[in-house]
Amino acid sequence: KQVATNRNLALMQLMAESYVQQLTRDADVIAASPVLHMHIRDLSPEGLFALQQAFLNLADLRAGYDQLRYIDHYGVEQIRVNNRNGEPQLVTEDLQVKIHRDYVKAGLAGDAGSVFVSRFDLNIENGRIEVPFVPMVRVVASVYVDGEQSGLVVLNAKANELLQHLRAALPGDTDLVVL
Repeated sequence: KQVATNRNLALMQLMAESYVQQLTRDADVIAASPVLHMHIRDLSPEGLFALQQAFLNLADLRAGYDQLRYIDHYGVEQIRVNNRNGEPQLVTEDLQVKIHRDYVKAGLAGDAGSVFVSRFDLNIENGRIEVPFVPMVRVVASVYVDGEQSGLVVLNAKANELLQHLRAALPGDTDLVVL
């Protein structure tokens, strides 16, 4: 029985590590993206449109991402795509100030190339926990352009997918508890 338990735990660890690696790779790729860097350098309407389309395309490819955002170095959302029910939606109004959030503070403290992965959390919109509860993992990559920090790429990943995979690795009579 101990061998099976160790195998299940090893499988769960591998699943979790793989999940986090994919998230950090995506955040790294977006943070280093030429279209993001061009937008930051010139702030043209054409550059903004191209960047918005890139975020929409990634959200369409990655249905497990609840939100994809570019947050400037003041902590203000500049680009936000919500992925609700598999439909990416560009948010252009009511972009939020997130400077007070722990994941933004951690990202702004990061060096070039750094990626911060949050603990499991619930999604909070406009100061309120979203209901029904949506467990999240946030991945934050610092964006550096010409040697200066310009902001952050933030991916809110729905952790339900990971939790389902972890449950599948457990024997049928076992409950999964995440602390």
